[in-house]
Amino acid sequence: MTNKITNILSVEDHPVNSVIFSELLEGMNCYVDTESNGVAAVERIKQTRYDLIFMDIQMPVMDGLEATRIIRQSPGYETTPIIAVSASSFIAHSDQSSYTELGFNDWLLKPYNADRLNRIIKRWALQPNTVPESTPVQPKAIIRALDPDTIASLRKLYPTDNPAGFNQLVSATIDTFDRLFEELHTAISGQDRPAIARLSHGMKSISANLGASRLLAASGYLETRTNLEEFSELHQMMKRMTIEYSQVRQELNQLLNPADGLSGP
Repeated sequence: MTNKITNILSVEDHPVNSVIFSELLEGMNCYVDTESNGVAAVERIKQTRYDLIFMDIQMPVMDGLEATRIIRQSPGYETTPIIAVSASSFIAHSDQSSYTELGFNDWLLKPYNADRLNRIIKRWALQPNTVPESTPVQPKAIIRALDPDTIASLRKLYPTDNPAGFNQLVSATIDTFDRLFEELHTAISGQDRPAIARLSHGMKSISANLGASRLLAASGYLETRTNLEEFSELHQMMKRMTIEYSQVRQELNQLLNPADGLSGP
């Protein structure tokens, strides 16, 4: 490590993990503040300026995906390095674009590896609040729920002189999404765990085909936690998915009506 003292915010809902992680960071010459959910993290950044943020992906109240989206829109935090933290090996096998699309700069897998953590600190905390030119934060992730490159690829499947096929695809996608959401609400209200897992998997698959990264992550999380959580928690996850889908649906409608604000390539 350098002689520089880095001011870090660690957002982690598990108390034991929070203590362990804080001790590791303090041993690397860092000041560490901790919060246990995304809502508290969003409020904390309004009070204190941080050089680096470690954000757990899966948390109650507000998860790390939503918290990161809000933080990225907060004045002064557009380029602050934010590191995704998760026990899921999925993040370790994703490419850099997957993280930047969600607003992150890098990832850290649980259980914590001190060498990996040290490399992250060295890479991202030497120049606070800046992002190396080789890995810029993509602004499209902040303002769009759908990946423009994915949508452009879908458009190419249809003749440019006849947009009807693409429009039919978008309309069918909206109808399918709406049906799945209605059935998912019913399944959660009826405490039907197999149906919840099946329907959230369907949401995840469609989201992946559209490049809807945040909805993909929220759907996948609900699917994996269906048999592990109380139904009160599943209701909270559904609220998160509803927020994400409202943005996806709006942009799908804009694809049908480009004058509303989302133009094609």
